[in-house]
Amino acid sequence: MDAKDNQNYRNAISLDYMHPAEPRTEADYKQDKQDLPSGASASEPATMLNVPLDGTYSQGEPEPMDPKLVKMRRQARWALLAMAFFMGDVQEGLGPFLGVYLQDHNWAPGMRGSVVAMSHVATIIMSGPIGALIDATSYKRVLVATFACTVGTCQGLNLLSTHPACVFTTQMVSAVAGASLIPLLVALTMGVCDEDPEAAEAGAAGVVEPAAGGKDKDKKKKNKHSFIALNGRNQASNHLGNMITAGAAGALGQKFGLPAVFYLVIACCACTMGIVWLIPEGAIDHAAARGRVPVDSETDDNNSQHHQDMQERGVAGKKGGFHLPGLGKNKNKKKKNADSSLMILIKNKPLAIVAVTVFLFHLGNACILYIYGQALVVAGEGDPAQTTGLTVIIAQATMTIMSVLTAWVADRWGYWLLVMLSYIVLPIRAVLAGKVIKYWAIWPVQILDGIAHGILSVATPGMVAMIMAGTGRINVAYGIAGNMTRQSGSAISHSLGGWMSEVKGYNFAIMLCGVFPAVGLIIWVSTFRLLRPLVDVKKAPKE
Repeated sequence: MDAKDNQNYRNAISLDYMHPAEPRTEADYKQDKQDLPSGASASEPATMLNVPLDGTYSQGEPEPMDPKLVKMRRQARWALLAMAFFMGDVQEGLGPFLGVYLQDHNWAPGMRGSVVAMSHVATIIMSGPIGALIDATSYKRVLVATFACTVGTCQGLNLLSTHPACVFTTQMVSAVAGASLIPLLVALTMGVCDEDPEAAEAGAAGVVEPAAGGKDKDKKKKNKHSFIALNGRNQASNHLGNMITAGAAGALGQKFGLPAVFYLVIACCACTMGIVWLIPEGAIDHAAARGRVPVDSETDDNNSQHHQDMQERGVAGKKGGFHLPGLGKNKNKKKKNADSSLMILIKNKPLAIVAVTVFLFHLGNACILYIYGQALVVAGEGDPAQTTGLTVIIAQATMTIMSVLTAWVADRWGYWLLVMLSYIVLPIRAVLAGKVIKYWAIWPVQILDGIAHGILSVATPGMVAMIMAGTGRINVAYGIAGNMTRQSGSAISHSLGGWMSEVKGYNFAIMLCGVFPAVGLIIWVSTFRLLRPLVDVKKAPKE
């Protein structure tokens, strides 16, 4: 038999079509061209066997998105925007009204403080496991509805009973459930982002270099649905909901009594539970919602090393940038994948820097308003109830504006300079609040709070998504770098601030709060060579 008869043609009909073809290298194609006759075509026709099955074949125009999926995702984005609005009241529960309510029921100050402290501790402990659950499950809508129902039920039980066992239990459970809603919002936002192949090539999440011709408008339109843009809009809606419900709670509490505030929280929980089911399940890409694992590496160990090497070079995506929704699907074993992603999380230096600086931010920021409000009352500057409502409204209104502006700037240049600005603003706020104990100073003090907090509320999930892109563990990382740091920083801040106010006075305690974000600023600036390439957007190279 002639040797030629045994040759395995690539287009021959055989059972080989049942198996994915091995990716061909550039050398293979060069060899094919040399073997072809001089009059034959130099390009190999696309067949079942020579087109990669991971979606990376891109010789033609990218396939348009299914119109049905486009419609579902449009509906999902509007539903997320509305859900974020009502979540503003759900995630905080009763907030400062809880202390007043317990005070009316003859609770001692120490017991009231213990309820808040235990709620913080419970949230700190559960942040990591909740993040892992969000990464692992595809029932994210069920989780949102369950947590919202839990918060509403806990507040209803507190209306029925103020027994210490009941209050401690319900407030700890409510705090964990409420704090879990923002990571779920971030995950769902990642899951409904539009995929942008050109952004993946450029190395940016929905950000591409403008090109000549009529495609500019299409790219700008596509850019409006990137994770950076959607995250900014959802955070702005969340702050707006906080502002409006805080004003409504104050008005209702003044007219109908504190039980009306409980009913307002329960109503917001019911709205959140109803709206989440308006998000079509088919619109959510659950792999993108956790930051799916890239397909570049042959083994999970190589995958872990690959991601670590990218961070050391200042690269956060497949081709030098960050592209959250288009990283491809992982075909490796789940156990190995989980182990490698866990190692990425533990050994991730950029994530550790973000977590430390965010912790220092909240360590300094959390108690400034708490101490400043007491200082105003002691100085006889303004009515306590009116002052509390005004401070919340000013801060949340500023945060709403800053969330939109942060998303706009980050979509073009990234997060590094914005975060540095927030760390600069907070020490200035502390000095101003410590020096000027006047009613009119509420405005500049709270505007500065809104600027700093508004930037960080958008930047923290955005930076974590960029740093952890491709690991499949974004929500675990956000639970640690976003939720755990905020809760632990706030808990320590209130304890330290109260003790320093008693020992050294209000002015000293407030100004001391500015030291911690200043330390965070030093750390942030000193590590810019490591962090800035990871959290800043890279433009597509011009052809």
